[in-house]
Amino acid sequence: MKNYYSEKPVVPYKRTQVEMPVVIQEIKNTSFPVEVKRAAYMVFRKESGNGKSGINFNFSGLQADAGRWPDEYDHLISGVVQKTENGTGKVRLFIAFNTLADSLYMLMDRLLARGLFVGGRIDMDKLGIYMNIPDIDQFTRGYKKSWAAGNKNAEPTEDDLEGFRSMYKQAITIFQ
Repeated sequence: MKNYYSEKPVVPYKRTQVEMPVVIQEIKNTSFPVEVKRAAYMVFRKESGNGKSGINFNFSGLQADAGRWPDEYDHLISGVVQKTENGTGKVRLFIAFNTLADSLYMLMDRLLARGLFVGGRIDMDKLGIYMNIPDIDQFTRGYKKSWAAGNKNAEPTEDDLEGFRSMYKQAITIFQ
């Protein structure tokens, strides 16, 4: 496992938690398009267990061992944390952030860049994922393929679809 942020300190794992009203307000305070805010709300909830399970303010599973992120994020990243990944049970390196705002900014910027929001389009040559995201069901498929599994053949379960449909209804009322 390679640490692509060897210039950053390796910091001890610290479970971080945040209440969802704080997350919602932080997302509202940004200038990202409304559909990106809605996507961030859903991905944040899914990845962090509604804010209960962050890794040093990393609530989105952003990793430090899968390659380097664009340089524009370097100032947001405070260090690297070694932790066993929930989904796979493998030891991985995760990015650490100093603040919730830094974590949310990178999440929203990555969702925007990836096209992972309703109305977006995913074009990931590396994984062979090419898809329009016209609605919440396609968003759920795109999330599973390009974010959660990193596999073009992955498909969401019916529970995944129902969960995202419910969260999207909430997101529409919260972020207008």
